[in-house]
Amino acid sequence: MTKVHAVRVHRLGGPEVLRYEEVDVGSPGPGEARVRHTAIGLNFTDIHFRTGRYPLKELPHVIGMEAAGVVEEVGPGVTEVGVGDRVAYASEKPRAYAQATDRQTGLTIFRPTDGLDEGPIILQKTVEIGPDDTLGTVYFDRLFPMGVAALLEAADLVASGQSRERPQDETQATYEGWCRDPEAQINWYAHLDAIYNLIRGCNPSPGAWTTIGGCRVRLFDARKHVARRFGDVAGKVGEICAVGDQSLQIAVQGGRLEVFKVRADGGEKMTAAAFAAAAGLKLGSNVSIAIDPLYL
Repeated sequence: MTKVHAVRVHRLGGPEVLRYEEVDVGSPGPGEARVRHTAIGLNFTDIHFRTGRYPLKELPHVIGMEAAGVVEEVGPGVTEVGVGDRVAYASEKPRAYAQATDRQTGLTIFRPTDGLDEGPIILQKTVEIGPDDTLGTVYFDRLFPMGVAALLEAADLVASGQSRERPQDETQATYEGWCRDPEAQINWYAHLDAIYNLIRGCNPSPGAWTTIGGCRVRLFDARKHVARRFGDVAGKVGEICAVGDQSLQIAVQGGRLEVFKVRADGGEKMTAAAFAAAAGLKLGSNVSIAIDPLYL
């Protein structure tokens, strides 16, 4: 782990909630790079995240969507940039107000005490979160089998008298609340990265959703297509700009969102193209018009 300083919010509110503090940053995973920030963009959108108008997935949280800096380390499979390269980016989610960033999760085996998830640590494991991972791929493909193996390893350590318990660092503790429909609603006026990450984080449950024709529709498998130039912009925000055999594409800020699987509440999962045909959606239809009561 590398220790850096970042500006985080532990609660929503005005500028007074911003705190400059030390955080841990891990090594980059496949397709990722760790960047030492030399310049951080200030955007009015940051205020919306800080005040809660745009939802943050957890607290405390590093805000900020844009930064520039120097690549310090690259993960497996990275060929576009190398150590020492100067780069700039628009983040996949708010976390630019920091000296560096990482994308990791993991699990902890601990001896429970009376508090919620409190007690000395017996064993910890970490996994990388890939740029196209979903909640399902991280949990079912990696965390679940890792957790089974970690439980057996921890049991062996305790039984053999080799376990070395250590206290949890309460200064790094956060409480992760439930992710339910209010958090899973899609704001079509957000950036492509924010929408894409919401869909990934809610797949398979509860399913990021929007309203089409008065019906709540949940989006699952998706892919993002970044617009690198103004000429690559496909249409107005929320417009269907392409319909394929299995998918449809929706124009959003920053590019196009391609959706492959959807499910209307009360129905079964189907291809996005099949849903579009059944709902009478076609090129130019706008899926953002009848939504967003939270953002009006």
